[in-house]
Amino acid sequence: MATIENGAPVATSTSLEDRIPVRNGELLFSKDQIVTATDATRNFRRVREQAKNRPQFIQGRTGEIEVAVLDFSMLQDLMAQIEELRMERFYDECAQRLEDVDAGRDRAVPIEDVLGRDWEQTLTMAGGALTDEDLFE
Repeated sequence: MATIENGAPVATSTSLEDRIPVRNGELLFSKDQIVTATDATRNFRRVREQAKNRPQFIQGRTGEIEVAVLDFSMLQDLMAQIEELRMERFYDECAQRLEDVDAGRDRAVPIEDVLGRDWEQTLTMAGGALTDEDLFE
């Protein structure tokens, strides 16, 4: 449930999993979160206020969900989780490749062969110079 601060509802649950539940790769939501496009247009303020607590799903003419309206903090939380998972996957892949090289199932390839002779400049252009400490935490 929501509380009221400065005249606007504020979600009391801080858990993203509580606010946007997923089971078996499917979003879980109730009928009261579905709004027709016409109703969303006419009552967008209400849709925005409700979206602060739980995402609202806008239904198109065919009955399919076309758009989701969610609180910006939910979007930030989702994007942070996605980035964390991407980094975990990257480090897992790096660890697996190093393990394969150590076990003789693969061979190491010099960084120059992958990024070219100017690989340091390439990394610098990609967002700043990386030190050994940054690469091998």
